[in-house]
Amino acid sequence: MGGKDGVKTVKFFVANIPEGCRPWDLASLLQDFGEISGTYIARKRNKEGLKFGFVSFKGVKDWKEQEKRLRGLKLGQNTC
Repeated sequence: MGGKDGVKTVKFFVANIPEGCRPWDLASLLQDFGEISGTYIARKRNKEGLKFGFVSFKGVKDWKEQEKRLRGLKLGQNTC
């Protein structure tokens, strides 16, 4: 997804989401990492039986750096 001056909206896959976590909970937990434009948590589960979803950040200049910041992040007792 493009934007002006190399600034764009990027979507990241989030795995191992804790039970009971809702999209707005996910947004609240990740708001310190940038401006969130959307979150989604799938109803179904991955092959390992874990919950997963997506989070979109607006205004990201370097998606690789953003990915590094998010990698290994813990949501409750779960590592994403």
